[in-house]
Amino acid sequence: MTTQPSGQPNSQNPTLMELRSLRREFAELKSEVTGLRADLNNKKPLDITDQVAKGVVVAGFFWIVMAAFFQACMSL
Repeated sequence: MTTQPSGQPNSQNPTLMELRSLRREFAELKSEVTGLRADLNNKKPLDITDQVAKGVVVAGFFWIVMAAFFQACMSL
């Protein structure tokens, strides 16, 4: 393991500067992930009306696709 001369400050070492930068980025990432996890835990589940609305949209899309399919089959 090599040591730097005592007259040269550590902040001028490019590898050390890059490691410090990575450490800062990881710290920011950790705080962001922690915040997202807290937001996810605080999120309330969907209301029944939201679930019904999603079901209606999916069913409508299904019937539109089926109608288009059968119409294409009839025109052959």
